[in-house]
Amino acid sequence: MSEDFGSNEQERFNYTAITNVFTRMQSENIEWRKRIERHLWRTATDAQNKGDWNANISIISIRLELCSFF
Repeated sequence: MSEDFGSNEQERFNYTAITNVFTRMQSENIEWRKRIERHLWRTATDAQNKGDWNANISIISIRLELCSFF
């Protein structure tokens, strides 16, 4: 993880969590990847609907990564 990513601890945590999920998705079977894709998409949408602006960077990252995976 790059030290200059994120201005606070929460942003660094989000980056690490997303990185860990996508690293795992690359090595798992297709069924697991599809399940985690649906879960991440729902989580991102819920955060956006609740107006959690702190989560917007994570939402954008998740959606971009999911689009590139599938």
